[in-house]
Amino acid sequence: MNSSKYFCSLFLSLFLFFVSFINADEAQKPEGHLTVFHYDSSGQLISLTKSDGDVIYFDEESNSGLFSSFFQWIFNNPSNHSLTESHESYWDSFLSDNFSPGFLQMAGLINQEPDQGSIGLGEIGDNIRVTLINGMGNLKEDVIDAAQLISSTHGDINVHYIFRPTDGWTRDLMNGLFSKMGFSPYSYKIAALWRDLIQEMGGVHEGGQIVHYAHSMGGTDTYKAIALLTPEEQKMLKIITVGSSTLIAPYGFDSSMNFVSCYDVVPLITDSFGSIYGLVSSQSNIFYIGNCQGYPFIDHVLSSGTYRELMLFLGKQFRISYGKVN
Repeated sequence: MNSSKYFCSLFLSLFLFFVSFINADEAQKPEGHLTVFHYDSSGQLISLTKSDGDVIYFDEESNSGLFSSFFQWIFNNPSNHSLTESHESYWDSFLSDNFSPGFLQMAGLINQEPDQGSIGLGEIGDNIRVTLINGMGNLKEDVIDAAQLISSTHGDINVHYIFRPTDGWTRDLMNGLFSKMGFSPYSYKIAALWRDLIQEMGGVHEGGQIVHYAHSMGGTDTYKAIALLTPEEQKMLKIITVGSSTLIAPYGFDSSMNFVSCYDVVPLITDSFGSIYGLVSSQSNIFYIGNCQGYPFIDHVLSSGTYRELMLFLGKQFRISYGKVN
């Protein structure tokens, strides 16, 4: 039973890799008509012209029954058009009818734009703000769910989020590697958001604080963003990472805490040294939480499981310190 689940997970991962790799070259497909279909006035397929100029004619017998129905089903416009366009239309319809949006997003077959906004009923005073950056493999509704969870547990305060959309499984992994190497465009978005909120609170000398949540690869983007701030701005940050790919040391700002479910392998793979240090050092700011029973990796989602329980706990502490929106 255990081995079958692991084999299913391996098969799904390989399938997603293959589909998203193929899709990565989608923009390079040749343009123009590969094959043109010709119809009579009643909409019946009568011939096709191949890309090499050859013409194939269909007589009445071959143009009837299942054969004709199949072509009419795929190429349902009774006017000349390309095989490429018709095939793409059918393929898009097939995918949307048979696969969930989440699967298509992970495979790189649905595109969403980066975005930022806020979720909540308002701010709690002039000296506290909450921000959020998500990790890889997320749909827009995923980051909205996470922001709503944090807002509802933190006194309905506005959660200012930055949405990092997935580009498909393969390209997400590549982007994650580039982020670990220091090439993180989202770090600039995070730093810009922090600076806007600092100015909104009156500047670096007015005692304001930003509580920042970072999940998964968002932790690496956060780590890079911190270096873009001045020391005075950094001291206004309270960093909380959840299942982060980079575990952030508690130096240079107000505080930092890294929470890792003991059955979340993402931090162990992406920040092995920090994860091991958190296990052996009593001085670490890395906290292992949850029940260590079950299958690895499955306890990584921010809005469910162990991390949801964590948000409920942190929200209670937040409300004790800052209150809630009136």
